[in-house]
Amino acid sequence: MNCRACVAEFPELNEFVEKHKNRNDIIFLSLALDSKSELDDFLEKTVFKYDVIPNQKEFINKTLNLQIYPTHIIVNKNRSILKVSNKALEMISFLEKENN
Repeated sequence: MNCRACVAEFPELNEFVEKHKNRNDIIFLSLALDSKSELDDFLEKTVFKYDVIPNQKEFINKTLNLQIYPTHIIVNKNRSILKVSNKALEMISFLEKENN
């Protein structure tokens, strides 16, 4: 919500979600630092087609050890990390290559 680079990627990410919305093998999920009420207010005014989970600061910092935002993580059905990227376009390109 307070990450300008993250919010700037929303249109591109929304387009990708829309393109793949009928697939049952992809889950679009965003972890947020913000509270549920803050996110609800923000998402009323801003379209973002990912499911957003609030209050994830501890998990993001301590478990994932992320330092740069945005960070996109692609995980397969076996829970293996396939790709970590800081740019939506790079993540989207990777997914499109994987599915061709």
